[in-house]
Amino acid sequence: DVVQSESGRIAYQLKLGAIDLTEADRACELLGAVRNPLVRASFQSMYGSALVLAARYDEALEIAESLIELARHYRIDFALPYGLCAVATALAGRRRWQSANLHIEQALQASRGGRNAFGEHICLAAKIRILAQEGRHEAALTMSVPELPGSLPSGRAEALASRALVLASLSRLIE
Repeated sequence: DVVQSESGRIAYQLKLGAIDLTEADRACELLGAVRNPLVRASFQSMYGSALVLAARYDEALEIAESLIELARHYRIDFALPYGLCAVATALAGRRRWQSANLHIEQALQASRGGRNAFGEHICLAAKIRILAQEGRHEAALTMSVPELPGSLPSGRAEALASRALVLASLSRLIE
């Protein structure tokens, strides 16, 4: 119950932008006692993303890799793109561009293969940001952000906001 509740709290914090991982760190210590793989996957997905945003890249890698292993073991295919995306963004934080780009491509493929439109938008947003972090702004701007049936509006908004961030970093404010 603690881990499941903390997943929701992290998701809420990710939407509002104020992230405090004190309680999530405590919940993570309980993860080994959680038998339900969906509860574990949900927590690892949220926690891994939050760890990346907190620049705790090594911890994020560990959690995201554990999520990937869990998803593959239990065949929770819809969770795979989120684990791969978290690995990619953590690697980008460590400036390991080649591995980051490889993992984000795998995340996109997993999203498309699973017909996970929301996951595809989230992975596109991450890919745009990774390319920009790498200094490949023009490559980031060549990424299209399609309207994908079945995606949540927040998924497309995330990708468009990432594209806007790249434009702003190039002083292309009107665009």
